[in-house]
Amino acid sequence: MVITLFALLCLAGLLYIRLDYEARLERSRSDRLSLEREVEALRARHASNLRATQSIRRSLSDQSECLSRAKQEFLEAISHELRTPLTGIQASLEFIEEETAGLEGAREWLGMAQQSARRLEAIVGKAEEMVQITSSLALEENQIVPLDEVVAEAWEKVTGPALEKDMRCRFYWSAFDVSVPARRKHLVRLLELLVGNALHFTPAGHQIAVLCTPILDQDGNDTIFFQILDEGQGVPEGEEHRIFEPFHQVRTPADPKPPGLGLGLSICRSIAASLGAKLQVRRREEGGSCFCFELPCFFASPDDRLDVPGTRPRVLDNLGQLQRTQDRADRTNGELLAYGL
Repeated sequence: MVITLFALLCLAGLLYIRLDYEARLERSRSDRLSLEREVEALRARHASNLRATQSIRRSLSDQSECLSRAKQEFLEAISHELRTPLTGIQASLEFIEEETAGLEGAREWLGMAQQSARRLEAIVGKAEEMVQITSSLALEENQIVPLDEVVAEAWEKVTGPALEKDMRCRFYWSAFDVSVPARRKHLVRLLELLVGNALHFTPAGHQIAVLCTPILDQDGNDTIFFQILDEGQGVPEGEEHRIFEPFHQVRTPADPKPPGLGLGLSICRSIAASLGAKLQVRRREEGGSCFCFELPCFFASPDDRLDVPGTRPRVLDNLGQLQRTQDRADRTNGELLAYGL
């Protein structure tokens, strides 16, 4: 009797355990189904958000392309429409100047008109250059060009404007034969525009230096580090990126209405990007700005790259051509030494 009772109790216990296990298993299955439904709902929402994000990105991309085309068409239209009447204005002013050669008052007003016409012509020329460079960048390919040739051609283009402003201008570059992958005319134009920008914002009598320094990048590859150093007021804080935007101009109390369209640095950024470089600007501790970018380089001899540190660079300096003696301290020497020049 006792044994039978014990067996029944064991059987009941086993039955209870089985029923409890099945109940827990059923709850687990229910919870799993619930979680699967929640995961599926999350996936659906994620997919919906992803599609919405992709749609927004496509829309922004389309709007950016439309805006870029609109700017391009605007520049093409305004440069084309202004060029013809501008030519007529200049021809008329020249004729009037000849007819009123003896009238001092008229000559003063004519001088102002001619100056305004020349300024307008420069603006139209800059707009045309923006259109031409933007079009040619997509068609031409980089070539391996000697750095010596690039520096010499850029120097010839900037030394005249530097002398007109009574400003010292120096170029430093590798003493070894080095080549860079670039489109020669575009790299020359990039250096010319950056030096021109430095000349515009640096007071007369000061100095500008262009450094083309061989260095190793973060991956250990040979590069040329281009720097254009000026002694102007420097780029205001917060304007480091905006100055490269088309039509953006830095306005200061001393120069509330700067001349031009604000396309020069935008052209520079486009050229640098087409060469595979990122154009940046930094404030110098001594005052002024440093515009810089890097390009890969190739030494004519593998042994040359081992002799770069401590090697005196090649130098072009217009100091002997300046009309006045410059006895100012050379504040750029510290930066030259820092980069091994």
